[in-house]
Amino acid sequence: MVFSSASALLGTPGQSSYNAANHFLDAPAAERRYDGLAALTIAWGAWSQFGMAAALDDGDQRRIAARGFGSLDPQAALQALELLLGQSAPQVAVLPIDWQELEGSEAASRASRSGTGVGAQRAARRRCTNVRSSTT
Repeated sequence: MVFSSASALLGTPGQSSYNAANHFLDAPAAERRYDGLAALTIAWGAWSQFGMAAALDDGDQRRIAARGFGSLDPQAALQALELLLGQSAPQVAVLPIDWQELEGSEAASRASRSGTGVGAQRAARRRCTNVRSSTT
């Protein structure tokens, strides 16, 4: 089991090294699955009380929320992990996201003009598995 960031699936403006590092984490799990071995990569979204996103100031939190990204309650995230342990999917993403807000955000609009962004986000949406806990 490998934990990576949802930024590896969605991209994060200004964070290309971070995105690449998370892709690097996903690669060995993909190779194991190709070889018929067990592997699971979980691309986590931001957690509300822990991690890098929790340390951001209010302005950065609002900017992220305006793009459609929420944060995970730790208890709900642990419940999602429990559900995923019984799944056969090789790669999943666990993150609260409003796809319409993301696609309509100014950042998505700018990125789509450069040939990335909305198209990549739609492809990521198809690759993501949404896991909802019974408490959310």
